[in-house]
Amino acid sequence: MTTYSVTIRLDDASLAALKGHQLQVFKGVKASAPDKGVSTVWATVSELNHLITLTWQPNYQGFFHAGPLHEEQQATPDLSDVLTLGDTFALATRQKTVRLQDGVADAYTLRNQTGRPMWAGVMAEARAYQTPLGASPFCVFPQRNNERLVLEPYEKIVLVFSQQPRELGTVVRQCTARSVSLHFFSSVTHISVDYSHRRGWDTLGNPVAKRNPMNLLLASELIVPSFTRGSTPGDLESALVLH
Repeated sequence: MTTYSVTIRLDDASLAALKGHQLQVFKGVKASAPDKGVSTVWATVSELNHLITLTWQPNYQGFFHAGPLHEEQQATPDLSDVLTLGDTFALATRQKTVRLQDGVADAYTLRNQTGRPMWAGVMAEARAYQTPLGASPFCVFPQRNNERLVLEPYEKIVLVFSQQPRELGTVVRQCTARSVSLHFFSSVTHISVDYSHRRGWDTLGNPVAKRNPMNLLLASELIVPSFTRGSTPGDLESALVLH
């Protein structure tokens, strides 16, 4: 299985200037209804060093979250399970999940069959300095009853040093600090970047890395169309709308 990795280099002055900051990582996904999705904090690093390393493998889990979910709140999985390409992970009741072999090839399908609105999403585990951070959500979508959500792997991440510490799975709409996007492929599995507290992110000339403007909308950057047939358009009940 492919291992993806990131190396972030900080000089002495930048490391001192970032005291009290937290590195936050947001991850991408392809979705059948990308306009409905929101990004969540996928990984964090609070102990910053001159050389920060992050690694992960594409081992994904589907999850369901019950109840309302607002910005700066945590998406906390009520039920989760390992995802298999081509299968459907369905929530039949609040306590029971089923796996169906009626999904979309090369994609993950999640279906809400509880009779009530839910949130559905995907999570994965990253490692910081080779220490596992635990599986954490990186995207979440509202789902009506019996609605199908189709998701595909999309190895793109956004990095930001934030003065506001956040828990894993916290919903974040906008990245107000300087950030950088890194796009991985089968032929590009490692990317190195530098960060300066004066100049911001340095992509080191890497064509699959880009500096982002301030106030980046994370979902627009990271949740992109999958061109698969999935959920139908429309607004959900107000209890599921982010405010």
